[in-house]
Amino acid sequence: MSDGETSAVPSLYEVLQLAKDYPTAGEEHNLLTLALAMPMGGLIIFDGPSSSGKTHSVNSASSTFTNHENLVYTVPTTASETALYYEFDKMNQRPVHNWGDLASMEKTWEPILKDHGDGRPSNRKVTDVTLGEVVDKTIDPPATLILQIATDNEDINLNDYAEIKNRALILTSDGSREQTEAVMALQAAVEARTFTPSVGEERAAQIREYMTGVFETAEIFRTRRESEKPMATFWNPAAEAIAEAEVIPPMFNEARRDNQRLFKFMRAVALYHHAERLMTFLEDGERVMIVTPVDCWYAMVIFGEKMLRSALNLRGHDIEVLSLLREKPSSYTVAEIQQMLIQGGHNVTDRDVRRSLENMFTKGYVIRHDDSPITWQASPMASYMDYKSKIDWEGVVEKAAETVRANLPAEQAEKYVERYCSPEAMIVQHPITGETVNILEDTSLDEELSEAEDELKEVLSTPLYKSADDTDTDEAESEVEATPEPEPEADGSTQGTLTR
Repeated sequence: MSDGETSAVPSLYEVLQLAKDYPTAGEEHNLLTLALAMPMGGLIIFDGPSSSGKTHSVNSASSTFTNHENLVYTVPTTASETALYYEFDKMNQRPVHNWGDLASMEKTWEPILKDHGDGRPSNRKVTDVTLGEVVDKTIDPPATLILQIATDNEDINLNDYAEIKNRALILTSDGSREQTEAVMALQAAVEARTFTPSVGEERAAQIREYMTGVFETAEIFRTRRESEKPMATFWNPAAEAIAEAEVIPPMFNEARRDNQRLFKFMRAVALYHHAERLMTFLEDGERVMIVTPVDCWYAMVIFGEKMLRSALNLRGHDIEVLSLLREKPSSYTVAEIQQMLIQGGHNVTDRDVRRSLENMFTKGYVIRHDDSPITWQASPMASYMDYKSKIDWEGVVEKAAETVRANLPAEQAEKYVERYCSPEAMIVQHPITGETVNILEDTSLDEELSEAEDELKEVLSTPLYKSADDTDTDEAESEVEATPEPEPEADGSTQGTLTR
């Protein structure tokens, strides 16, 4: 690590291209999020329909590191309750733990996930058959734990594990029809041997070597015991300006955690750029890496839209389901909603729809009618919601410079301002498109967030329930025969088919 003199840092766009050379179609935001988070991401929940490429995306992201085969420990999720503790030595040697699509949640796994989500070791007494006695086994918290959950698995509902969910950064795989078409086209290109990697072998080796160095640098910021203190921490002098922009709507309590997740991801971006970031000591002797305005911009480009939707508690297929219900005057069964969505071009299962409705019901977006069969209807809630998505990046830069000058000696402060707040420092390569942009002038981020915002506002402000004429026309064009929805089984024994 240097104080900023080195400039041999691969661009995030190059990292993305290397991940896609695995090969992988689409999933750009998820791939970059996973690759950047792996060195110290904590608990990540990666959900989505079965067979939607979650494991493939994890493998793609890990392929950007050297010796990536030894980087990830794949947890045997069909093991007994205590089996993982007998694997403690193997698990402690791998910095990333990947829990593939769970078929069920064993009672001992939840404490492990909560402990590691908090960055704590997980302990258990087990019988050592070689010694014939009970011994303590400890699984140290990994740098990153990735928990995959298939949303079409009836036996695991993320809403039932709030303490795990609230500790996690949540990603969702792309299960859209367009993504399926892109994957199939890529598979055909690989089969026809017409697929060509974007990154040459020599450059790929250089990128992997640098990425592995990020893992090594992350060690000074990590602890494995509650009693330990990290050798260094992060300082984000632009944080207040980001918060003032309210890109994360404070409508629900979950926004508090989403705000922290966004700041954590900004730290991950700064960590990636460690060879070009300033390390210094504050007056109290604390050693810090200083996050830059550009780090914040990268984080928003890669992760901002997910935070916007998460703070509004709208994920996955929620938008499509809610949009449909707000346009219809009647209440509908899950089967009817599924058929209308399929007619509209969406790939959804009945379980996807049911989970979406249950999620929105807990937040007041929809009303449940306990008839036989159960039906669902949009609620009047949320029409009043207002939030903004535009960030004043000039203001962010000014606030960062002001905060640094107020807290560092003049010479160090000016070094930071010159390197990271100057007009030249604002010229970067877009991590998704690869285009050279000036973050003070580029509007793509504002447009992306605004598009997501407009989509949400359009849904939330749609009058309940359109006009009578519009409703009659819609019903005439796409009438769906009512299908009785079976009541959920009391013991929750129905299980979806899981495919890695």
